[in-house]
Amino acid sequence: MITLHDYQVEGKKQLAGSVKRGNRRVIYQLSTGGGKSVVMSAVGSGYIANSGKSVLVIVHRDELLNQMRRTVFDFDGTMSFPIIAGLKHIPKSKMYVAMVETINNWLRKFPSLMEDVGMVIYDEIHRGEMKKIQQFFPNAIMIGFTATPESSSLKDPLKNYFDDIVCGPPIAELIKRGALVQNITHHIKGGVNRKDLKVASTGDFATADMGKSFSTTRHITNTVEAYKKYADGAKAIVYNCNIEHSTIVNQAFLDAGYPSRHVDSKLCEKDASYRKDVLDWFAATPGAVLNNIDILTTGFNSRDVGCIIVNRATMSRVLWIQMCGRGGRTFPGKEFFIILDMGSNGLTHGDWSDHIDWRDAFFNPRKPKKDGVAPVKVCPNPACECLIAAQATVCKFCGTEMPREEKPIEDALPVEMEILTKNINVTELIEKNKQHKEYYPFFLIGNNLASQARKTVKKGEMTTGLAGKIMDEYHRLAKEWCRAHEKRYSAWHKTTAIQHLFKQLNTYYPDVNLPIPENQPNDRRG
Repeated sequence: MITLHDYQVEGKKQLAGSVKRGNRRVIYQLSTGGGKSVVMSAVGSGYIANSGKSVLVIVHRDELLNQMRRTVFDFDGTMSFPIIAGLKHIPKSKMYVAMVETINNWLRKFPSLMEDVGMVIYDEIHRGEMKKIQQFFPNAIMIGFTATPESSSLKDPLKNYFDDIVCGPPIAELIKRGALVQNITHHIKGGVNRKDLKVASTGDFATADMGKSFSTTRHITNTVEAYKKYADGAKAIVYNCNIEHSTIVNQAFLDAGYPSRHVDSKLCEKDASYRKDVLDWFAATPGAVLNNIDILTTGFNSRDVGCIIVNRATMSRVLWIQMCGRGGRTFPGKEFFIILDMGSNGLTHGDWSDHIDWRDAFFNPRKPKKDGVAPVKVCPNPACECLIAAQATVCKFCGTEMPREEKPIEDALPVEMEILTKNINVTELIEKNKQHKEYYPFFLIGNNLASQARKTVKKGEMTTGLAGKIMDEYHRLAKEWCRAHEKRYSAWHKTTAIQHLFKQLNTYYPDVNLPIPENQPNDRRG
């Protein structure tokens, strides 16, 4: 029997609450290493006990299928039936665990095959493979699990397929709990310039072009030297650009005297036993370096991995987090793990353990863009080069003090305003004003911000830049209000907030004459 952690119990409770509120398709987000399989087992077993119907769990790899069946059995003794290629008959079972392509093929031939299934549980839903299965279960409850609830295609967000999301503890909290280990990310300079890379139709960098750039002698040497400098002897997973690049990197590690091998999906397709052979070698070899392409991104667990080398660039925040997450699991004597970022991914997407508001990201998905700037910077100490928070004044890894940067006055809120925004408790505002209409606290937030601005910013000192900063705080707090009311922070909310705040600021500071936007006909409250 497996005992759930308190956050897993809370996650299961919140999922049940969302379904009771009428949401039939719900995502459960939990960071890699947080125990998604255990929660999946608990949710599935609980549903079977309460409903009497069957549950279908869908995974995308053989190892995950067997791992899921073991976890389900270890949780409460439930026996599940595996749906794999080559079956001639699928017997009745309380729980099925299926490979996504196999169950899709069966259902296309026999659409009513699983009429007894009342709940479908998807693993790694960010991959998007659930789209082909949902049509066969129009009335079933569908629960999707992932560490990164952001669609592989930003043009087709997950909210198109799911109604709600429940989020587990962030990575930083799981580290404090001892469920994960802290990372130290080194930004390796002198590498490939992301701006020079071509972008493919998929929205990410073109692998062929990227492979050529990352295969230069200089970059290959930097990769091995970075490992030698920061993680010498640690068991490592290397994520390379393409097969040609990976074989070159593998040979470079071998030439440097390290035990190294390469694996990719084509090799595994040619020889079914090759993947198992390589992974068995990796598990048994101290200090092994495993170069891979499209093999070890999701569903691979090796707790003694001490180094992740992201030897490529990606425009996908999901891919960056999934790659780094392979090193975060706990292991006896493992106090931290090293991430060697060879493609400036951390500067674009943020460090692996940085907080991401996944609920907000689900309801307000990002638009596709060429590249972004994350709230991190690189320690200037050449011996460190770690990623640290952009606002840090001292590197937490080596103690180097950061050079001070002078900011324009209008880039910073007055101290009194900063104190106010930190002290505005949206939950308390809602609770204290229950007797008023629903949107009363929404507008009260703006009132408080405008009133404090009047007290702290003299006439003649208000600028459009400072007003924009105050507006940013309104947006942040208004999003909290929307989440509390399970609303999407829509264009209507955003425009209405600007109208409300700027009208008041224009009254106090008429010389600034802030522009008041109008709501568009297609704006909705959400």
